[in-house]
Amino acid sequence: PSRVVVVGAGYVAVELAQIFAGLGSRTTLAVRGDTVLRHFDTLISEALTEEILQSGVDIKTRAQVVKVHENSRGIILTLDTGEELPPTDILLWAVGRTPKTGEMGCEEIGMLLDTHGHIVVDDFQNTNIKGVYALGDVAGKVGYVGLTESEAIQKFGEENITIYETEFINMYHAITTRKQRT
Repeated sequence: PSRVVVVGAGYVAVELAQIFAGLGSRTTLAVRGDTVLRHFDTLISEALTEEILQSGVDIKTRAQVVKVHENSRGIILTLDTGEELPPTDILLWAVGRTPKTGEMGCEEIGMLLDTHGHIVVDDFQNTNIKGVYALGDVAGKVGYVGLTESEAIQKFGEENITIYETEFINMYHAITTRKQRT
């Protein structure tokens, strides 16, 4: 498609927006917050948002889609700010998943679920039923390990945290015109 709008800020939305842009589609990514992957470490989230912008994807921040309609020009999205996005050929919603735990019989066996239907687990993926484990999306966990900087500061105190950061242009991009930072 020549024009694509992706709604969402998670890794699926980010990947698909980048794929469409890489294939030559004029791509817009509409996110509710200021950055993509906002539940990841701030350094990663901000750097990736900037990289996506540099790659040519138009990012609409603080954007809630309130209306979608189609006319002869294409699919039209209206944001809560009143802005109407240019017509698009494809609209892709990548706004998260709802676990299908209601269909798994969790409640029938007494497995604890949170208010969103995710299986409740401890730090080692144990459920409340001995010998039954859950991990990944069904447990409401994003696929990363460790604490973000803000979570570490909250848990251990800023005075007990040392942060090391670096930024460079890797050898592959050193000879290209676009200096993608790592």
